[in-house]
Amino acid sequence: MIRPFSVLLILTCLLSTTWRSSALVPDPKQPSSLFRIEKVSSRERALDVHVLRGWSVTVGEFAETQQNSISRGEAVKKLTRTLNDDGVIMSTAGDTPLVTFAAIYTGEDGEELPEWITRTNGVVGSVDCQVRKRDVDMGDDNKSSPIPWPHVYRKNLFVDPRMRRMGMALALVRAVKSYAYERGLSAIVIDIDPANETGAIQLNRKEGFLFVDEGIMVCPLS
Repeated sequence: MIRPFSVLLILTCLLSTTWRSSALVPDPKQPSSLFRIEKVSSRERALDVHVLRGWSVTVGEFAETQQNSISRGEAVKKLTRTLNDDGVIMSTAGDTPLVTFAAIYTGEDGEELPEWITRTNGVVGSVDCQVRKRDVDMGDDNKSSPIPWPHVYRKNLFVDPRMRRMGMALALVRAVKSYAYERGLSAIVIDIDPANETGAIQLNRKEGFLFVDEGIMVCPLS
């Protein structure tokens, strides 16, 4: 006999099932079947990333605040004034510009996507990286540093919480790895809080990252 409490618990679970549980859970044998990773190469895509991160509003939201009508192209340029036409920040500390990779949710054929996905044109995760040949804080004296030089520095790894446990963070980490390999660099370096990012630490350790100093992990690429 099923107790009333058990029936209530079952109904609660069914009612709490979200759009994500039915449409976003991928086949575990094909963890990337519902998304792709791409390098950001335009202002429009860079803006999508900024909207995801909460750094910007969308073109439509921006247009609503303007007294005069504004074209989409003009709005994009105003919202990405610090970027060039390739979606790259024009001035940044270090030796080279930041490179951004985005996770784009593609979904299944005919799938109707919710507003929070269409708002970013499918961008649901992202990561930045940069080739660094010297420590900008130490000048050219890097002999005392536990960090190998040159290397790829990775930061701003983020996946929308509603899209986690789908392999996106891992795919973004590996995109940066491939980027470093292609440039013949010997390591990837990240800053990480050992007290507050246990999940991130576990993910990075699985990908070969090791602590070399407090708050610094390195992945050798030899």
